[in-house]
Amino acid sequence: MNNVSVDSIREKTWKKKATVLGISLAATILFIRFITDFFLMNSNDVSNYTILLYLIALISLLTYIKRSKEYDNAIYFTALFSFLPIYTRASFTGGIDSPVIAWFTILPVVSSFLLSKKRTYTICIISLIFIIITEQFPLLNFINMPAEQLSPISKVLIYISVIVTSTIFCIGHGRKREEMMNKIEDQKMSILSSSRNIELSELASGIAHEINNPLTVLKVKAKKIKKESNENIEIQNSIDKILTMSERISKVVKSMKNLSRAQQNENEIPSESLDYIFENIMTLCETKLNYSNIEFKVKNEVKDIDNYKIPVQLGHILLNLINNAYDAVLTVGRKWIVINIEEETGLLIFKISDSGEGIPREKETIIFDPYFTDKTNRTGLGLSISKNNLVNLGGELTLDTREKHTTFVVTIPVVTDDKNNTIRI
Repeated sequence: MNNVSVDSIREKTWKKKATVLGISLAATILFIRFITDFFLMNSNDVSNYTILLYLIALISLLTYIKRSKEYDNAIYFTALFSFLPIYTRASFTGGIDSPVIAWFTILPVVSSFLLSKKRTYTICIISLIFIIITEQFPLLNFINMPAEQLSPISKVLIYISVIVTSTIFCIGHGRKREEMMNKIEDQKMSILSSSRNIELSELASGIAHEINNPLTVLKVKAKKIKKESNENIEIQNSIDKILTMSERISKVVKSMKNLSRAQQNENEIPSESLDYIFENIMTLCETKLNYSNIEFKVKNEVKDIDNYKIPVQLGHILLNLINNAYDAVLTVGRKWIVINIEEETGLLIFKISDSGEGIPREKETIIFDPYFTDKTNRTGLGLSISKNNLVNLGGELTLDTREKHTTFVVTIPVVTDDKNNTIRI
């Protein structure tokens, strides 16, 4: 199974944006300084041509990022490239005594947040080497140029920028620790979810077997009676109703079994088309929706949705959310349930909204807790198990509190296979 999840996709997208923003900002600052020194102040020092060289390199990195699907290398090369301007600037402003040297200590901190452990170690070692080089071999020893004295304001700004940068990334590490603690709690619930899923699959198979056998006998006998009573219209009509309802029962049992299909091994997740998933969902809930006069709509905004392979388990999760929405709209005037299907970068999103009275604000943070329920004869495990099932699929289940109506959001990651069909792994 590919290690693809909603969090990993969003983290990669965030890293790309952060890298582009950081490089763009650095390139802009260097460009302004070059224009100011070269054209306005008529300075023709070697440092100006060095700045121009750095500027060209940064623009090349931006071009690489836009063309590449993997951004880790761009971040890594940017970190490596940063050592040269820091070393140059420190050499011209006091060497080891320059406040610019503090940036050598910040690069490993930034790398630990954005890069792998191995590359972070590399950045740390290079930082130590450049500190020694700056102290022993400053550029002024090789270039006949006067040293530059930083103003007090420049020193203060450098220290402020160093403190702010390190604080931001340390806060980011704190959030990651909190997320890890939350994932540990989710793993505890995941054990219960897996157990319930296995039990559900076995129960569905058992029910299908116990119902289908007598149902087959019933259908055969009904057809025989119909054949032998051609002249009795009333009996014919009754037999037709029996056969129709028998087919209905067969479809319900089959759909229940389809949506409860067990995962055979950890490397293969049962997946089907979206039409297959919703066909089975509607078989299980269409009758009660129609009986209660509930308007049900599915709005698809994803192109080539037929190329998507959806985990079968998602059908059971959506069915649970539809059933919850059904309970919520029974007491209101206009009853409707809408599922909006959208797409973001690498993500497929299902938004399930209903016209119910909504979830009280004080309950918004506890509705996913195990055993929480405000309904009688309910276990309170539906949402918590659905959420953890999605986590096991690399997805997430959230409540969108910004929407006017109650809206649950199901998000799953997608990848593209070799035949350009999008599948969920």
